[in-house]
Amino acid sequence: MAQANEAHTSATAALKDAQATEEPGAIVAAEEHLRTAASALAERRQWASARNLAGTYQEMTTTLTERAKKGSSTCRMMGGILPRWFVAHPFAPPFQIWITRKGKWSQDLGRVLEYQAPTLSPNIATRWSAAAMRLSAPNWPKDES
Repeated sequence: MAQANEAHTSATAALKDAQATEEPGAIVAAEEHLRTAASALAERRQWASARNLAGTYQEMTTTLTERAKKGSSTCRMMGGILPRWFVAHPFAPPFQIWITRKGKWSQDLGRVLEYQAPTLSPNIATRWSAAAMRLSAPNWPKDES
């Protein structure tokens, strides 16, 4: 990620230098280099966000807390449980919170999906999960990214 950031910063500086020279060929080349660097940076950010356990955990707990404050007793109850489950298994299929709607006379009006936890890339390797995989499955596939 740092390399992609550095490449983007240097490409931006090269474009500014090329624009200062007012040479069309240098400007076009610098713009192309900047587009390539920006694309690589966006790709790295997307890769990192698909594996950002801490950020996704924070987003989930914030969402559950906000819904609990708005009156969802289900989200209030699951706010203490679901984040722990998510940290243990942040992959597909996602954890879901369903509520059953009741009518005026307690008749069942059907189930409604209250919240669906996000999922992370299946090849995320945190320190604890990598160690567990090495111990339990010596032939576990390596992360290709």
